[in-house]
Amino acid sequence: MDKNPEIRHNCLIIITAPIAPLNMVLQSNDSDELRNFGNNLRRIRKEKDLSMEALANLAEIELSQIFRIETGKINPKLTTILTIARALGINPKELF
Repeated sequence: MDKNPEIRHNCLIIITAPIAPLNMVLQSNDSDELRNFGNNLRRIRKEKDLSMEALANLAEIELSQIFRIETGKINPKLTTILTIARALGINPKELF
């Protein structure tokens, strides 16, 4: 027993129910968005009858980077998106 009634004890509650960590939820949603972006890029590139290599040359971007963007493996920087849109002759909004 505590000698001083003013002392309070902190209590730790542990939740054992399975809960997905927030970062996993965000990563899942982000990867869906990246795949959608890549699919849009691929569709537009093909509509313009360009190979990945041709787009890479026009945009002065590595071919492997175009591949990784189209497959949703990487999150391109805004400057890369703008460069690709210019190379395709489109408004960047069309990629989203």
